[in-house]
Amino acid sequence: VFKGGKPVSREDLVHVAVDIDGTLDRNPEFYRIFLNDYRFNRFFITGRPETERLITLNQFNNWQIIGGVNYEELVMYPAPYLFVWINNEPVYFALESSRQFSSREDKDLAIQNAIDNNHSRFDSQQMVRDLAEWKASVCVKYGVKVIFEDNLFIVEELRKHGVYVCHVDRKFLGGVNKNGSET
Repeated sequence: VFKGGKPVSREDLVHVAVDIDGTLDRNPEFYRIFLNDYRFNRFFITGRPETERLITLNQFNNWQIIGGVNYEELVMYPAPYLFVWINNEPVYFALESSRQFSSREDKDLAIQNAIDNNHSRFDSQQMVRDLAEWKASVCVKYGVKVIFEDNLFIVEELRKHGVYVCHVDRKFLGGVNKNGSET
């Protein structure tokens, strides 16, 4: 890649990030092609807690992201929590920081345990505000100029920090799943 007749170093490439839940997971094939066909530094920045790194890497493998896309960093939310929908409301449970989930089943058991034992919960609105501020600070730290993101609250926070956002809504990047229905 050249700019002004001179070769561009890897450090001079635009830094682009992709969110995972509600974005990458809606159409992994699109992002795999997009991220491979264009030259820029690639980051995955997700609100998933660090406790789900192994689960996420397994998903990347299934989506052919590992081995299919060269990326600089997978940045995950440092605060340990469990997330579940209860009666159409998001619920966030506190979790010990040393916990690491190796599978969805392991995580599901922990969620059921948190519900059964009424573990302490985070205020969901505060959690989203904290997540938005964290994601914006990560973009600034890594010099991310463009991000694909689905959460409108996070989109607004990112824009306040000068990050260009491609807001991904339900219709954007829709695909067809294995049973033939639209996603």
